[in-house]
Amino acid sequence: MNHFEFPHRTMTAVHKALKPQGRIVIVDFIREEGKSSEWTLEHVRAGQEVVEKEIIAAGFRKVEQIDVGLRENYFLVFENATTPQAEKESR
Repeated sequence: MNHFEFPHRTMTAVHKALKPQGRIVIVDFIREEGKSSEWTLEHVRAGQEVVEKEIIAAGFRKVEQIDVGLRENYFLVFENATTPQAEKESR
């Protein structure tokens, strides 16, 4: 997500192209003052909170965050917010 010049436009296009039951996985850098390297703070556009909001705004819902033991990265799974499973869980 940090390399997308127009994240909303990009994620909207991905949402439109994704099969109804499709999922996307985001592995990105943790960007937090006091925790992240200077390189990350200077080169990574947005932190996890912003990335999640951008993806959700494009029509996805967060399914899970998986700890895969990466020190400097996070791993998120999203699906189409209008899948039958997502609709069922939102009730």
